[in-house]
Amino acid sequence: MKGKTILFFHGLESSPLSEKAKFLATTGHHIVTPWLPSDDWEEALKVAQECVDAYKPDIIVGSSRGGAVALNIKNEKKNSVLILIAPAWRKYGNAFKTSPKTTILHSKKDQIIPYTDSARLAAKSGCNLHEVGSSHRMNEGDVYEMIEKLIRE
Repeated sequence: MKGKTILFFHGLESSPLSEKAKFLATTGHHIVTPWLPSDDWEEALKVAQECVDAYKPDIIVGSSRGGAVALNIKNEKKNSVLILIAPAWRKYGNAFKTSPKTTILHSKKDQIIPYTDSARLAAKSGCNLHEVGSSHRMNEGDVYEMIEKLIRE
């Protein structure tokens, strides 16, 4: 296995075959993209936790509801990086803070998850927030460029 191990948690109306997952597959790293059940929050957390425990990822990327999943699981790997893309943390789970090493990517034009939610999470956590993208989908080039930069660091 070459490169880093990256675990990707997709959003509620998305899948392991999403555009973001396809993009991550082009980075040359080992990508794990589990299917998270959309109708059962606890089961989604269980699947995610099992993946974190089994793969011990270098990087976890969570998009929307997948970002909330990423916030609500335990990751024992100290140097692991967390990238949250328009995380739906106020809608799902009970985590209200993250590591200062986390990076949040969000668009101010997001019509589904307010940018202010990410600003609040970043302020509480002391982590970085980057305004990128032009909608909740976050499939634009500037989003992918930022993800690629964060993966390289």
